[in-house]
Amino acid sequence: MIMSINANVGQKHRINPNSLLNLREPWEPGKSANPGGQRKGQVYVSECYKRLILLTPDEIETYAPVNVAEKIALTQVKNALADKEPLLALPSTKEITDRTEGKAPQRVEISKAPEGTDELLDRVRLQMIAEFPGADPALVERTVQEEFERLEAKRVG
Repeated sequence: MIMSINANVGQKHRINPNSLLNLREPWEPGKSANPGGQRKGQVYVSECYKRLILLTPDEIETYAPVNVAEKIALTQVKNALADKEPLLALPSTKEITDRTEGKAPQRVEISKAPEGTDELLDRVRLQMIAEFPGADPALVERTVQEEFERLEAKRVG
């Protein structure tokens, strides 16, 4: 009985001879199907963070990194654990949490600025760029936003 079922399936599902013409030949040895793609075994710093933060502080002190990504992650984790240097710990902690948990959402409130505020904020923006040429654009915008809030509070209050 099994043989008759298989025979019927084979007759119902015939392969169109043209469908086989579209198949590509297998890739040649040494050639890649995705030459610009990620390499096998590529290590990500964020994955190293995830593994390292599961270790105890004693295990972290004795941990020996096996690649550059682990070395970078280990340095940041050690900096985050530094009790003696809190200023060094905060950026490392932020980096680790951003990479493992995602960046915290930022609220932006939009309100109508008083007359002349745009020009003033543009001057603040240009002054910051002139004084700190390599400044992070997000930091510049945050500073401009703080200046705007200060002006708003002064205008309202």
